[in-house]
Amino acid sequence: MTTFIQLTEIDNVQPLTIRILIAPSDFTEQS
Repeated sequence: MTTFIQLTEIDNVQPLTIRILIAPSDFTEQS
């Protein structure tokens, strides 16, 4: 179970980092 949770956490974090790296302008526009 712990490994499954860790994997899901990584899957949730990666797309966020990719979005920040690819399109930081989206975050600056929102804030």
